[in-house]
Amino acid sequence: MDKNQKETEKAILAHFKKESKKQQFKVISNCLYKAANNYFTHAVYWTHYEENHWTLVLRMNTKAYSYDNLFWEIFEMPENINAKESLRANGAFVCPSFNWAEKSYEINSLDSIEKDIENAIDDFQLEIKQFEEKIKVEYDNFNSFILAQTDYSDEMLLKMIAYIAREDYLIAKELACAELESGEIGGYRNKGKDIYEYIVKYCSGKLKDK
Repeated sequence: MDKNQKETEKAILAHFKKESKKQQFKVISNCLYKAANNYFTHAVYWTHYEENHWTLVLRMNTKAYSYDNLFWEIFEMPENINAKESLRANGAFVCPSFNWAEKSYEINSLDSIEKDIENAIDDFQLEIKQFEEKIKVEYDNFNSFILAQTDYSDEMLLKMIAYIAREDYLIAKELACAELESGEIGGYRNKGKDIYEYIVKYCSGKLKDK
């Protein structure tokens, strides 16, 4: 990437951050995010340059706002619940989100950067609204949506969290036990234990208290 390309990329990203904040998003690293309607929505963004043509790419993700709180309670990291909200977007130990779209937006020219980015974030706002409406109409709530989906990243962990959110502790525990017995891991470890082991412990405690 030559000097002019680097300057253009710098201008695109600067305008992107400015417009994101104007539209009530917060920005951390290469991620914009916001909490609304009991959801935490965020998008990882980056630029792409090919054949004298720039595009802006947004990978769109959502989780129930309560999922991180549950994750940290299960994982014995309750102090994170009151940490900066940006942690939910780019922290190493957070509940994974559901990735529901990835879209590319054209940057037509240097003169149109500001308008093109405004249109891109307008579209992201529309995508969020449509996604949340789809969940409400077709599934009633996010837990039911997560449990109905198949073949997505972190599927088993998210389904365990959804069952726990519904207080279906036995089902969540059985799923975690089955994953552990088949040698699967949840992808997160704390104090030498996998997240699935923490889920078994957490659900056992909840079942004992019932």
